Amino acid sequence: MFQLSAIEEERDVMRAVGDNGEFDLRGTAEEFAELRERLWEFCCDDGAESFVVDLESGFDPAPYRMVFRSTVFVKSAGKLVIRAEGDELIVTGHREGLLAFADWLPKEVDEAPYHVHFDGVSLPDLFAREDQGIVFSVYV
Repeated sequence: MFQLSAIEEERDVMRAVGDNGEFDLRGTAEEFAELRERLWEFCCDDGAESFVVDLESGFDPAPYRMVFRSTVFVKSAGKLVIRAEGDELIVTGHREGLLAFADWLPKEVDEAPYHVHFDGVSLPDLFAREDQGIVFSVYV
């Protein structure tokens, strides 16, 4: 299993919030770059079945109701599914879908805050359901 956590005590950690099937993964441009790299490594490792990203969890998620303590990526044979399971945000899917998730993460952001949607409406061939998706939000 892969693990991505804050290495330095003072470093910010990514956040994930959600409500009623809407999810928002938040971080800095650097955190998204690191996640993209680690997710690519995970997808290319045939022996790895899951990859965990520890998240910050002690904050008010308003306007959302849920705060996730981790995001878990799981390889499967099917299309992408993004769901909440307790205090974990679970992303499952085949290699191509997980690589597309990594590629869709924000890069080269000129201004923050900034966000981009990754969903079944835009990419119906990758998602199990059209109404699923996630927002990636970049903060300073």
